[in-house]
Amino acid sequence: MRVSHNPIRRPEGRIHCNRQVNARYRVSSLTHPQTISVKIPPFVSVRSFVVSAFVSLFVFGPSVRAAGHLPQSMVAKPAVAAPVTITDRPEAWVLDNGIVRATISKRSSHVTSMIYKELELMGPGGIWEQMPSGTVTTAVTIDPKKIGGGGAEVSIKGVNGRMDIEVRYTLVRGSSGLYTYAIYSHPASYPAAGLGESRFINQLNPRFDWLSVDADRNMAMASGGEVGDGVVIHAKEQHILSSGIYKN
Repeated sequence: MRVSHNPIRRPEGRIHCNRQVNARYRVSSLTHPQTISVKIPPFVSVRSFVVSAFVSLFVFGPSVRAAGHLPQSMVAKPAVAAPVTITDRPEAWVLDNGIVRATISKRSSHVTSMIYKELELMGPGGIWEQMPSGTVTTAVTIDPKKIGGGGAEVSIKGVNGRMDIEVRYTLVRGSSGLYTYAIYSHPASYPAAGLGESRFINQLNPRFDWLSVDADRNMAMASGGEVGDGVVIHAKEQHILSSGIYKN
């Protein structure tokens, strides 16, 4: 997994921070290579503090499984060019381009479902570490009907008097991925505030059971139960496993 954090000072004095996370996962039950991605749209320009996330999930077939050998990435290029649509429900939006279908909660700003080739990719879902709070408003910021179905974007914005947060999701025609980014605004009238980090986290369907980071970390994943039952050492993220394939 590679994480890069590159602050860029703009002429107007604001700081834009772009965060990119690349990870690869394998699901053993599929036989054809597929790609799902979450990334920031290249055509979006904002003037506040911005954190963007880019997570690519490469799904390999069962024949690619040997530990200690990092397989060559195989990407199935989408052949669908259907117009993007938005279904506006009281509690959520559904963004669909004929390749992926994503459900975005208006209340929590989470990605509660993402369907690719009729397979549900999400477990608990995709979440930003900070959620919009205070006075929350929702809006369709790009209406696909106005641009010939080329893309769609939705927004959940919270104004709380401390650090305003707006989360946006974008789906474009012909893409097998969903873009997401968050805008953090702190007007001069607000009291001092801090933000240690911000992350977009995908909590996936348990079908995803293979982790590929590099040649040394290309392996079957321990289950959540195995990790939870392990003994914590040093940092809370470090465990000695007492069950499963990595039992020690």
